Amino acid sequence: MTSPATKPPASAIGFQNLRILARLTASPATGEQLQRDCQCSDPIASVETLRKQGHHITTHRLHRIALDGSVTHVGLYGLKVTAAQQAALLEGVGHA
Repeated sequence: MTSPATKPPASAIGFQNLRILARLTASPATGEQLQRDCQCSDPIASVETLRKQGHHITTHRLHRIALDGSVTHVGLYGLKVTAAQQAALLEGVGHA
């Protein structure tokens, strides 16, 4: 059983999602970039949650060639927002 001290508070997820929205407002990002820049352990799940909340987040598949010649597929996430939504996100209040 997880003790309350090791379980993140529910608001931590909300702040993570706000950081992801703010990051995607600035520019598109890969899952790896969202993980690093937003301190999010599972950015793909957070993106899905944000989509269910009505945010228009697009995914473009990129193909990267690793040093060993193998090809990996990476998602590039982008956020489509209106000017009013962008201003609200930058203030940390979510979308209108």
